[in-house]
Amino acid sequence: MRTSNKLLIGFFAMVFITPVLMGLALKKKIKAGDYYVVDDIGFNLGANRKQLAKQPQVIILRGTPGYAGCNIISSEKPACDFSFGNEGDYTVTEKGDTLEIEFRRINANDPETYRAKVNLYLPTLPELKADGVEVSISGSQAFNTGAWTVSLVNGSSISIGDEQLKEAGGKTGTGFITVQKLSAQVNKSRILLGEHTTVGELHILATDTASLQMAPSARIENISGTIDSTTTISTSGKYLLPLSKLIKQ
Repeated sequence: MRTSNKLLIGFFAMVFITPVLMGLALKKKIKAGDYYVVDDIGFNLGANRKQLAKQPQVIILRGTPGYAGCNIISSEKPACDFSFGNEGDYTVTEKGDTLEIEFRRINANDPETYRAKVNLYLPTLPELKADGVEVSISGSQAFNTGAWTVSLVNGSSISIGDEQLKEAGGKTGTGFITVQKLSAQVNKSRILLGEHTTVGELHILATDTASLQMAPSARIENISGTIDSTTTISTSGKYLLPLSKLIKQ
């Protein structure tokens, strides 16, 4: 056989064999847990799911602003998993009725930096304290609660009744939220009440360049609290006047 033919055969063999070898290597990595499969919007498909001992009454989230996220998804049983990043990017600790999630501290100047995000599956909404973490509420079932307390500091944010997200297993939901009384403290952070939010009484304390956003179709019956002059308000006319009355110079 001519040398040129041997080289040509060798070239085509490498072209076809290399992807196969890479695929086998990746399959081995996935099986070992070094990688995980995500769907079209980034949620893993139930891999690395950890059942929680019980429904927490308080959730404490700590992370680096812009690099840590948490999706709270309605579910019959409390559990958690990660949708972006690796298990080493956060620690989960259960202390009595309190669930603490500490995200890996990030150096924003590091070119290898990436965003980590955790999914929390909960039957009910517990008291939430977020420090440098972006939180969203979603799920195929509605959250319906009496009193709910939220505290946001250090560049945190929470999106309530706004996003359409897909949870593990392919179910979709708009994250309908009904709260009889919502007490929110927002410091250097943002709160968004979306169109699928119903609140009987909203008590808001917004300070130090906080941001308040309310969808025109959100249903909020009564609004009280204190808003300082550095707070940014984005809403429709029917909520603009009640909120402006709370502004303190």
